Amino acid sequence: MALATLLVLCLVFPASAVTIATTGLGSLNLTTGSQDAFLLGVNSCNQSVNVTITVYSSGATTKTATIVVPAGTTPNYVQIPFSTFTGTGNFTSVGAIQLVVNSSPGASLVLDFLRTSSTASPPLVEATLTDVVLVDNDGNGKASAGDPLRYIVRINNNDVVAKPGVNFSAPTPANTTLGAVSTTPIARNDGPPSASSTPGQAFHGSFNTTLNIPAAAGLLTNDFVGSPAALVTFFGGGSLGGPITDNAAGTSAAASGNTLTVNADGSLTFVPSSTFVGNFTFSYRIANSGAVRTLR
Repeated sequence: MALATLLVLCLVFPASAVTIATTGLGSLNLTTGSQDAFLLGVNSCNQSVNVTITVYSSGATTKTATIVVPAGTTPNYVQIPFSTFTGTGNFTSVGAIQLVVNSSPGASLVLDFLRTSSTASPPLVEATLTDVVLVDNDGNGKASAGDPLRYIVRINNNDVVAKPGVNFSAPTPANTTLGAVSTTPIARNDGPPSASSTPGQAFHGSFNTTLNIPAAAGLLTNDFVGSPAALVTFFGGGSLGGPITDNAAGTSAAASGNTLTVNADGSLTFVPSSTFVGNFTFSYRIANSGAVRTLR
């Protein structure tokens, strides 16, 4: 379904004195094409903030809704159904749209877009492509010729069933010359296959015996390592105690007579104490030039 991109006439903080051109959009009908919601694109937000959206419509009437934008460093999308708005206004003859950000001192909110959307059930798998202006050379608040951009692809599985073998393909955006391309790594939990696993199965060692796990069966085998391929950078926490950054990949850490060595390629060696029985847990961090991910 096509999405109608909307012009946001005013984005202000509560203390700002602004004059709203309440007829700047003419009499825009936001409900065409079965659209029944706004979709707010958020590039980043360093703390949770409240955003109030006011729709100015014909007859000097308004409709208003307040949403919470959660903190996050990756692109996020917040849907606001028209049905959640209150007031006497309408969405069929809209003259202006205002966003007011209510936040604590030090808040940083980077918005990407506000557009119409539909609350109909989304497809099982969907992909979105957003762009971020890295350097606004002419300071005009938008992408211009010569400005470096970052394109971010987000693929969502809206189902409870895994979707192996998903591929994403898209043409290069118009007027864009691609530079280095990186994809964010995704770390996933590792461990024995079940609570009733036996020695010899994945991550299950024998009593009083060193457990050696090669890279081919190691921590990275079930992770999406991204591009360029991510490596293990740190490990710690869990049975080792302390923060994850306590131990760099390729080093050894000891706890209660047990010794663990985790390597950058995901291989590891666990030397248990002579009396150790049970679970030995830790977290590890993988990173490439795209992003950092932490799992245990």
